[in-house]
Amino acid sequence: PTHIGQTRTSPDVPSEEKIPAMVGFSEQVLDVPENAGSAHIYIKRTGDLSKESSVRCHTSMDVSAVAGKDYEAYDEIVVFAPEEDFKVIEIKIIDDTKAEKEKETFKVELDQPATACQVDAKMKEMLVRIIDDDGDSG
Repeated sequence: PTHIGQTRTSPDVPSEEKIPAMVGFSEQVLDVPENAGSAHIYIKRTGDLSKESSVRCHTSMDVSAVAGKDYEAYDEIVVFAPEEDFKVIEIKIIDDTKAEKEKETFKVELDQPATACQVDAKMKEMLVRIIDDDGDSG
């Protein structure tokens, strides 16, 4: 029999239930001068910060920059301690004397999250653009 006005309720969910930790880059595009020495890349963590978590950060694709010529390849596991909400990694930028008209670009990616975290799908890739400092004269 149907009972008019009766609603079905879902079981109570404790209000303290935390959102799992999410990791992602702080921005999707980073411009870095060729003579800067390195690109400082910020990885942020939000949600439940009570546990240690880790994620792999690596240079994933040459777009117009070339690993070993314009920057040094990077591939490390980044570990967040409990309550830590950001990390900064450095990717070495190689300053050459050749004048380039276009910005040289490469991608950095986050994947393989471990220990109570997920990668934010919208912020899992970053495009790094190296801005030439040599002018047009070469």
